Amino acid sequence: MGMFDFNEDKLTDDEIMKIAMRDGLPPIRVAINANGYRQSQSFWCGVEELLSTKLNSKSGVVVRKIHGQSRNGKGVVGIRSTYEALRKVQPFVGLTGFMHDLKNNTLPSLQDAGIICLIGDKIYVHPYIVGMHEIEVEEWCNSWAAGEHPSRLPYHLR
Repeated sequence: MGMFDFNEDKLTDDEIMKIAMRDGLPPIRVAINANGYRQSQSFWCGVEELLSTKLNSKSGVVVRKIHGQSRNGKGVVGIRSTYEALRKVQPFVGLTGFMHDLKNNTLPSLQDAGIICLIGDKIYVHPYIVGMHEIEVEEWCNSWAAGEHPSRLPYHLR
């Protein structure tokens, strides 16, 4: 083994799946914890499944902000820095309990959709989203608002 051979501590895909099933965790979370973000690419949902995701316009605002931050952070974003970036943006300006809502509702819904993976205070972003152009993310997120009732849309989208 060479001095720069770091594969000795990595789990195989089968080992990751066994641990995930045993502990009731998403395989992507186990893969990132065990092998790191870059070595976990194969455990993210497929691009077609990802792009078929439809959430609300509030989630779209969060995804746009996370996308911008993830490009600078190589796919990893802090929850606190996301909160700080969002609290001055509509529809979140002046909301009481926004951090609680972000951590307990919005981010978990994005995780359920396969867009992110939360581990501790870090947000790991689907690699496809990190590589998307800003205009693609904007169009994708804007499509989420199409099914909402107009009174729930931000003023500029009504």
